[in-house]
Amino acid sequence: SDGNGIVYRFDSTSVDTGAPFAAYDSDFREITAMAAAPDGSIFVAAMGDGKSSRSPGLSMSTMPKPPSGAAGNAIAAMMEASAKAEDPGGSSSGQDKPGAGEIVRIGLDGATERWWSDSEDVHALAVIGPGRVWAGTGRKGKLIQLTGPRSWTILNQLEAETITALLPRGGEGWIAATSTAGALWGLPGTPARKGSFESKVLDARASARWGAAEWRTGGAGKVRMLTRTGNTAKPDKVWSDWKPLDTGGRIQSPIARHLQYRLEMEAEGAADGPFVDRVDLFYQPQNQPPRLARVSVTPANIELAKAPKPEMPLPPVTAAGGAGMGAAGANGRSSASTNPARGAALDAMMAAARGPMLQQVKKMGWRSAIWQASDPDNDDLLAQIFFRASGVEKWTLLRGDLRESFVAWDAATWPDGDYALKVVVSDLPGNLPIEQRSDEMVSEVFTVDNTAPVIVPDISPETLKKGSLLLVIRDTTSVVDEAEYSLDGADWRPLLPISGIYDAKENRFAIPIANLPAGDHYINVRASDSANNIASTTIRFRK
Repeated sequence: SDGNGIVYRFDSTSVDTGAPFAAYDSDFREITAMAAAPDGSIFVAAMGDGKSSRSPGLSMSTMPKPPSGAAGNAIAAMMEASAKAEDPGGSSSGQDKPGAGEIVRIGLDGATERWWSDSEDVHALAVIGPGRVWAGTGRKGKLIQLTGPRSWTILNQLEAETITALLPRGGEGWIAATSTAGALWGLPGTPARKGSFESKVLDARASARWGAAEWRTGGAGKVRMLTRTGNTAKPDKVWSDWKPLDTGGRIQSPIARHLQYRLEMEAEGAADGPFVDRVDLFYQPQNQPPRLARVSVTPANIELAKAPKPEMPLPPVTAAGGAGMGAAGANGRSSASTNPARGAALDAMMAAARGPMLQQVKKMGWRSAIWQASDPDNDDLLAQIFFRASGVEKWTLLRGDLRESFVAWDAATWPDGDYALKVVVSDLPGNLPIEQRSDEMVSEVFTVDNTAPVIVPDISPETLKKGSLLLVIRDTTSVVDEAEYSLDGADWRPLLPISGIYDAKENRFAIPIANLPAGDHYINVRASDSANNIASTTIRFRK
């Protein structure tokens, strides 16, 4: 059936009751082919999207992911070659969805046994002889021979997309019908004396230098390997030409990310021809550069530092003299002590930074920077931090050989002005100097302001007679953003610029004094700029 992938059995009981018996419920959507064997068993092919979470076990199409960045990496690929492929055991996690297709044997007693499962779909089945089953697949037109559970051989790959039917040819072999390009193919009953197999495209996930090639073979005959490489996912005209291995068995194809190999096999004498069931390819990926994602400079007066390791409390002592595990002793992870005024962006950067947990410490004059860096090869990174003032071309080293992803420094020693940081990260610790790679990023411009605003009062008699005490508060680098005053020791009261808004490095203010009694008075004034530098002064006057 289609839709639920069930094999139904009809017999005399079915005729009487009108209901068949479900002989097999597959993990797949559709039953596409069945073939009867001489011993009365039936081979069933199923395909399509999985309808349950049960795993079909063996998947011969998945190549193990090689470790990245290590010398002499090897791909141990179970070949789909003109070769026997023995499953080392197959696994069923019960969680993975099944692949595209399977072939199952149903015995006379109703027991089922999975012979094959892969990402290929199967459209045609034929029993060639005792213990020999042919299957025609879709997508790549492969003709597969099965000789037992998880033991199979690719006999041929036709120049068509799908093998849709297999029919005997009166003792002269078999006929295969194919689509999408409709054709009939004559298949001899005996194996060819020569044949070849082209592997799937292997991906080193980075440009790689290819080394030796080895394979495990059996049978009588010769096996020859050729390779080609390229940097596109599909082989085409921009790939290299096929090249044989050198006399030492080393790959001669040029450096590239992708590789494909071809096996050319030739039988000797009357014995069965050779087969290959394992290929190992050694390669060294070229070192990939690290990547900087972001560089952020903290607001003024913040020092980033490593958070201290928490002290583990002693376990509580029970009344009987024994020790029990306290709840606090089960968690050894430290948390960052953050300044709530900094916002979520900086906290997120701190959480994503490589290295230990960080904390923010308020420290006048200090600045900090934090960056996000990663390496595709998981190499350890070193950072060099440079700075320069606006208008200056030369970068000056601030810190070198940092393994953490943050830096803090005393910016009170710098002249006031605008600056930028440049972070350069390299993977030198894990590579030879000639092979090390680096990346760099420049921060946004930030302002260093270590100078407090200047408060200039105007207490001339002419001004005081107008009923106001005038002030000018100016800063050379930052915007004046707050001011307040206290009259004759009273509570602090905010000051608003005459313009009505704090938006300049120089602001004018007027403090009303018309209602003050005659005599001596004083006003305390304090002001701050956007860099949190604070100035204060006391103004004495007589009305």
